[in-house]
Amino acid sequence: MTRTPKSNSLELVWPGKYHADGTVREPQYLAESFQTVEHYVGTVTGTENLLYWGDNLAVMASLQEELPGGIDLIYLDPPFATGDTFAMTIAMGEQGIRPKGAPTWKEAHAYQDKWESASFCRMMMERLQLIHTLLAPTGSLFLHCDHRTDWALRAILEEVFGPGRVNNQIVWHYTGGGRSKRRFSRKHDTIFWATKSDKWTFHIDEIRVPYKPTSGYAKGGIVSASGKRYMPHPDGTPVDDVWDIPIVNPMSHERVDYPTQKPEQLLDRIIRVASNPGDLVADFFCGSGTTLAVAEKLGRRWLGCDQGHWAIHTARKRIASLSPRLPFSLLQTEHDVASRRQQESVGFLRVSLVEEGSTVQVQLDGIQWSKDFAIPDSVADVMTHWSDLLDSWAVDAHYDGHLFQPQWFAHRSRRQRHLPLLSEPLSTNGSGVLCIQTVDIFGHRLQQILS
Repeated sequence: MTRTPKSNSLELVWPGKYHADGTVREPQYLAESFQTVEHYVGTVTGTENLLYWGDNLAVMASLQEELPGGIDLIYLDPPFATGDTFAMTIAMGEQGIRPKGAPTWKEAHAYQDKWESASFCRMMMERLQLIHTLLAPTGSLFLHCDHRTDWALRAILEEVFGPGRVNNQIVWHYTGGGRSKRRFSRKHDTIFWATKSDKWTFHIDEIRVPYKPTSGYAKGGIVSASGKRYMPHPDGTPVDDVWDIPIVNPMSHERVDYPTQKPEQLLDRIIRVASNPGDLVADFFCGSGTTLAVAEKLGRRWLGCDQGHWAIHTARKRIASLSPRLPFSLLQTEHDVASRRQQESVGFLRVSLVEEGSTVQVQLDGIQWSKDFAIPDSVADVMTHWSDLLDSWAVDAHYDGHLFQPQWFAHRSRRQRHLPLLSEPLSTNGSGVLCIQTVDIFGHRLQQILS
């Protein structure tokens, strides 16, 4: 591709964007094959939703062949280039204890957000080009960022989507946290809304907000110079491009302790205004799964993706807890599946079975750790029971040897700390093969197969 910039146009250029001969350095997309590794039956029947565990570039490249122009709305909350390493704060046991002095446990890495400007721009350009391909002709992208990268992302969006395709630069204003003594406190993020064409979905009446109590218009309307009376809308005033929405505070019922978790109210507004029931909503940096959970509640189909195991574990628990809920599956590449299995050889489960007729109950009796794994002292000192180390577990009572399809799933949450160690009675369907899967507070997944 030869560089042919339009006259009088502006362009953001970074090292490595062009070859020495002036031609564009084309991104290398590797479309990999993804396989379903887990399937969760819904509480209602309908189209299956998809959660991808892997590099979103590979995911989008594969979807480019399977689903070109098939996504109605994409919300993107990429790294902010903060220079930080974000960590999960994991609570243990029924008391939700958080031991001190054990960073390898307490601050399990969720993801690193360390970027040089050139590598960040290149990373986002590659993904935004694929997103443009995946969006439906009437589709929208909402791109979330802050002061660190908004200047660059606006320029890249203009280049990928075309001049004038950024409809709004939304300011999400929030309060909370510390206050600066050296500058005005930074209390807002930026959300760019870009569209693929001149036609897009936009339901402003879905997201009206109440009039201010002091509004005279809200009390009796106004009369124009011509004598025509205009009355207030019963649902409130239209939202403008400054959104006052609280952050997820430490006591919020929706808090899942995942770093950078965004409030459901924010995604509710975006999904309501820019999509229709039944539309496909995607989030390729899905993190804690807020977009997916809100899309599920609003009757939209969803597709999520993340590379971090804590993100996938958190999103999976969050979606599985919803009712009503459509079925959903977890997908990985064959290479990632093999790599994950190698990393899970830290121990094995001790279980016993309670059989009665054609049903079976699984009893978790303990974990036998490998000699290469040691529980941190700060964790061992406050443990009251071996199960304090467990965060979730599930049982597939008719395992086929490949696809894990749990009929029973239990997990801890901030509000529900109790984790039963005896499953409900499960029908074996005559298969005779069970698979038990656990996830502990260290991020290990253990799997035990019983004949």
